[in-house]
Amino acid sequence: MTKMQNRPIRFLLVEDDDDHADLIQRAVATAEIEIVVDHVCDGEVALAFLNKDGEYANVSRPDVILLDINLPKLDGHQVLRHIKKSNMLASIPVIMLTTSQSELDRDRAFTNEADSYVSKPTSPSEFAQLVTHLSSFWATMGAV
Repeated sequence: MTKMQNRPIRFLLVEDDDDHADLIQRAVATAEIEIVVDHVCDGEVALAFLNKDGEYANVSRPDVILLDINLPKLDGHQVLRHIKKSNMLASIPVIMLTTSQSELDRDRAFTNEADSYVSKPTSPSEFAQLVTHLSSFWATMGAV
């Protein structure tokens, strides 16, 4: 695969499960597309990161947000609503990446303008495939 962009694709991973975050980080390391992942563990920190508050004043804007639903402090649905109501953030694609199989969660995510809703894979190889597909898709869709 040839490089699709001039710079790495940047993901903001909002995930409180260290095992899931580790699987995604390992999958990113094997992707053919250069990816940088910034990882935060709860909804409040995600919004601070995105709004460049405090210690996050100099972070780079993510190209894509991978957002878990079940988060401490602010859940993924609350974070999604904040993102999509912000003129500064609304254009960033948000992928709800979750273990939830609830149709209510899926419907709520799309009502709040999620760009995609993806069930978390169960194996490291499936995580690697998912990260590769998401990276390729968003790179070709012009996220970077």
